Amino acid sequence: MDWTNPENKKLCEVVKQHGDTNSQHVASLLLGILVPNALVGRTRTRKWERGEDKHLKIVANLFGGKSWNKEATLVPGKTQMQCREKWCNMLDPSLNMGKWTEEEELKLIDAVAAYDYQWARIADTHRQSMSEVL
Repeated sequence: MDWTNPENKKLCEVVKQHGDTNSQHVASLLLGILVPNALVGRTRTRKWERGEDKHLKIVANLFGGKSWNKEATLVPGKTQMQCREKWCNMLDPSLNMGKWTEEEELKLIDAVAAYDYQWARIADTHRQSMSEVL
């Protein structure tokens, strides 16, 4: 579902007016329907559309990208897990999506040699080295 600019503006107005503590209420005011909790996790996976990316950015900025249960109720057709993964892995403006430095590549090679393709441990090693830089 593509959200239009007027719909995105309406979302911002509703959240400002009614607060962000009750996303079900915000969703009902915005969409005219209640979003049942029973549907969470039952949404079929499909490709994200450009309008949905833009809408998720607005929702994440309004709610702080912290309460995915709340935020997902305002992104029709997507679960909290889908919203969280899309934000954390692709849309979060704090992500560095540029080319890797030579030092980062060497750390990756060393981590693969040390952990034999255990990608969760390799990712933790990379995150630790990135937090040292910050």
